[in-house]
Amino acid sequence: MPVSGAFDATASATATASATATATASASATATASATASASATARNCTPPDKQPPRTR
Repeated sequence: MPVSGAFDATASATATASATATATASASATATASATASASATARNCTPPDKQPPRTR
C-alpha cells in the first residue's frame, strides 16, 4: 500500500504542477497579447492621421 500511495501522490502532484504551469502560461500569453494590443492602440492614437496605417475591417 505505501508504494501505491506514494505513486498516487506523485502522479497527483505532477498533474497539479502541469495544470498550474499551463494556467500560468495561458495567463502570461493573455497578458502579453493584451499589452501588445494596448501598445499598438496607443501608438496608433499618437500617430498623425496621415501617417496611420490603413485600418482593417
